[in-house]
Amino acid sequence: MLTQLYIENIAVIERASIDFQGGFNVLTGETGAGKSILIDSLHAVLGERTSRDLIRTGARSAFVSATFSDVEENVLEAIRELGYTAEEDGTLKEDESELVRSALEFDDLEVEDILVPRVDVVAVREDSPMEEILSVFRENRYSRLPVYREKIDDVVGLIHERDFYDAYLK
Repeated sequence: MLTQLYIENIAVIERASIDFQGGFNVLTGETGAGKSILIDSLHAVLGERTSRDLIRTGARSAFVSATFSDVEENVLEAIRELGYTAEEDGTLKEDESELVRSALEFDDLEVEDILVPRVDVVAVREDSPMEEILSVFRENRYSRLPVYREKIDDVVGLIHERDFYDAYLK
């Protein structure tokens, strides 16, 4: 269950911490009150694609974190599969939490900073067995992998690590 959402430098919100209680929680407010900002922030912390446009004007980076309670064992297993160590209560250890935070921060980047030369691209064939894909995710620590048909130039899609683990754990 989501118990807290913490937001820094998202849209018009400089800093906010929202606590949620057990049971039914409702976000209400007039148009422009910030409901969509909260939903977008929650999507970001759950791994959805985000836009740099979410960063508050004048800020170099943004940060979103969420605290969950009563985390199910299959979720904790997925966290371990991603290489993180969770405490018994489900929280990430301090240094790993900082690593996740660093991954979520947005800094000004040039295209050259993120382009990968073709010879260094890590991808999987569309007919790859699940165990092979698991191995590629574990060894390379990417959150998504291109999927190709016959040749690596014939990209037919993208597999997100989170979606892969959802399918793998079922």
